[in-house]
Amino acid sequence: MRLDKVHVLLCWVLLTRLGAEGRGYHVSTERRSWDDARRHCQDCYTDLVIGTPEEIKQGSHPLSESSVYWIGLRKELSSSRNGTMNSSSVPWTHWANRDPLTFQKWFPGWPVPNDTEDSCVAMLNFEFWVEENCSEPLPSICYDDGFCCEISVTDIFSTHATVTWPPASGSVGHYEVLLNSQRVLNTTDLTWDLVSLTPGTKYTVRVAALKCSGLLYLPSVTFDTPPDRISNLMVTAGHNHLNASWNPPARGRYSSFTVLYLTRRTIQQFVGLNDTKKTLVGLESDTRYIVLVLAVSEYGKHSGLHTIIYTLRSPPSNARATATDKDRITFEWTPPEDVTWETYSVKISSASWGHSWSAIVSNKTRHTFYDLKPDSKYDFEVYAIGNGRNSSSTHCYAHTVPLPPSDARATAADEDRITFEWTAPENFTRATYGVNISSASWGHSWSATVSNTTRHTFYDLKPDSKYNFEVHAMGFGGNSSSTNCSAYTVPLPPTDARATAADKDRITFEWTAPENFTGATYIVNISSGFWDYRWSAAVSNRTNHTFYDLKSGSKYNFSVHAMGIGGNSSSANCSDYTVTVEREISLSMLCSSATPLLCDQSSTREDVFNRLKAHIEKILGDNVKWSLEKKMINSTGG
Repeated sequence: MRLDKVHVLLCWVLLTRLGAEGRGYHVSTERRSWDDARRHCQDCYTDLVIGTPEEIKQGSHPLSESSVYWIGLRKELSSSRNGTMNSSSVPWTHWANRDPLTFQKWFPGWPVPNDTEDSCVAMLNFEFWVEENCSEPLPSICYDDGFCCEISVTDIFSTHATVTWPPASGSVGHYEVLLNSQRVLNTTDLTWDLVSLTPGTKYTVRVAALKCSGLLYLPSVTFDTPPDRISNLMVTAGHNHLNASWNPPARGRYSSFTVLYLTRRTIQQFVGLNDTKKTLVGLESDTRYIVLVLAVSEYGKHSGLHTIIYTLRSPPSNARATATDKDRITFEWTPPEDVTWETYSVKISSASWGHSWSAIVSNKTRHTFYDLKPDSKYDFEVYAIGNGRNSSSTHCYAHTVPLPPSDARATAADEDRITFEWTAPENFTRATYGVNISSASWGHSWSATVSNTTRHTFYDLKPDSKYNFEVHAMGFGGNSSSTNCSAYTVPLPPTDARATAADKDRITFEWTAPENFTGATYIVNISSGFWDYRWSAAVSNRTNHTFYDLKSGSKYNFSVHAMGIGGNSSSANCSDYTVTVEREISLSMLCSSATPLLCDQSSTREDVFNRLKAHIEKILGDNVKWSLEKKMINSTGG
């Protein structure tokens, strides 16, 4: 034997691959003669191999570097007329199975011319042919046309798949399934479920049929398991955007994420994402979107989770509320852009009172709430009602106006000032008021803001003038209605009071009228403390008055007030005496003393006289006219 070393291949009995046309090639390392090798191939497979050396080597790879292999080619021999065997004039015309030989690939020096020797063809591992004696025991290469179809892998999921294969022809002991070169199954079935696979992983599957104690292999097939699905997909909506977040696959492998969002008209996608969140912007409001998030493997397989969500309705804007009275507020807003008809939900609430009310309004952008509490803060909220989800809310707040003050009253304190007072409204906690004074006569008006008091004095006013007063409570939501009253300043007092005429029982008093005093009514008073006399009179349109039935020689005090609507002025005063009707009264003083000659002393008589005068002064004072004179009486003369 020319080559005596045999390379033991990976498959200890037989290795097989499929050729370009689905034909199986089988290398038998057992050494046989050409005839025995062909019978083995015909018994177990189809025949000794035929085909181009390139096809044979490709299908039979790897081949031992130190061996030659029988192939299905033998010299054609024919019988001569004398009974001897002669080689054909063209001995290499057909393969052993009678297929025509259309090519030859001899090693240099072959074939050797020989008309009588029975020779067969063997193939070197590097594809060239040589002649060998047909009885020489050599390894051989068979082919099989009965195992010609591909493996099918279906129902591929992240952790399992189903593999199916065609039956092999002839007698098959069983089939072996190899997953990534690891034997996982011996079976006589033609299908098997692969389980416990790793998500996002590439797998290679091979199936071999056991025939004649050798394995006939179908070509391998490669498939990828998709990654595990993401979890906890959360999508929140704005009116023109969506925020998506998710958890990555809990097991297996993945390389990136792809996010798709779809409407009835469009589809957009973002690929190659490494983060587990994505904001989708530039979306239409109040629109249905399908958001799909895919975990993608490095082989392009993917699995995903989706949700359906509506973007929010575009929100109203410019919310504003105006208090129109103590118990109602009008709430207004601007509709979303390009919206001509919309339905809204409006809500009002008060933290102070613990109240809330809601209303649905359509085709208008204002609503008035009634029966509210005065001087109270109310929060307002409005959102557009959408087909899928409502818009976000627009907010504002406002205060109702307070109740008005009550019991407004004004008191003239002088000719140039008036004090204005009022009663605070119920539950008015801010305690700030706006007070106003005006005079139609003088065309004047003044305003003031006062806090924490219910009175205010206005100064520098005109005397004897009417002033109108107004007060309103100033709340956060606006001012209350006003409470009003009016008052007059008192007039200026008359001046230059004087007595112009007197008699024993009457006195005429006169005075000068105050400036701009249009009322021309006066109160005149006369009094005498000594005589305990008082009398008053009202006089109009004149500036004098005569008092009658007075006591002669007596002092009278006179006062005059200007009478105004707002009160009386201060008084102008003077005093005068009636004419005296003299009356003489004689008083005699008698003196007695234990001290001798005391009464005769001039000092004693002077002291008694002065004491008497002081006593009379104390009684009469200047209330009447009187005088006290001394007259000496000579006691000796009678």
